[in-house]
Amino acid sequence: MTKWLIFLIVLLIWLCYSVLLRRSRPKAKRVKRMRISEFRSEGYLQEANRQFFHPLGLALEVVLNKDGTEKLGGVWDYRDDPEGLFFDGVLEPDKTNHIRQLVRDRIPARFEALGYWLQPVEEGDEE
Repeated sequence: MTKWLIFLIVLLIWLCYSVLLRRSRPKAKRVKRMRISEFRSEGYLQEANRQFFHPLGLALEVVLNKDGTEKLGGVWDYRDDPEGLFFDGVLEPDKTNHIRQLVRDRIPARFEALGYWLQPVEEGDEE
């Protein structure tokens, strides 16, 4: 009888501790995701590639599935080309202008909240 009583007391303590521990942890925010088709059509893909990936010889790829949905396909790697990559065809100025306007609209709030537009690298973060 004593062993069962000790077991039940330990079980009760463990359950109470588990419940309290769960309540004290901050709840994780649910990650919001953008559809890849929107990422591409709104100009994020074009500008990410044009401004960041292409000069480094890389390209973020979007693949069109047979059912019409889009997904990230991978990263092209042409880092061995000294000039990097470029769009072979016409860039879409509307997409560039859209992203530029989004940046202009976000700058004040980001500076107000964080004090910067691009997150600075702290001393000691460099390897």
